Amino acid sequence: MKDPEPTVEDRIDLELFRERLQKAFELLPEQCRMIARLHYSDQLSYNEIAEYLNISHKTVRAQIAIATKKMKEIFVKYGWDKD
Repeated sequence: MKDPEPTVEDRIDLELFRERLQKAFELLPEQCRMIARLHYSDQLSYNEIAEYLNISHKTVRAQIAIATKKMKEIFVKYGWDKD
């Protein structure tokens, strides 16, 4: 069975979410943003990021936790969590 095609509303909602996510990423501190992008966008593991940036695994884990918390706060601050 084939998955149904997304509706126009679904595609608009997804595009709006992506725009908001991009804006929220831009509001993160530089190192936090870079680490979060490497993890979420580039799909690198914590170990790969640590090796790539020459930082500890614990630093990567902490920065991902900070990024996740700040992204949630940004969505709440702008009311994007209500849509």
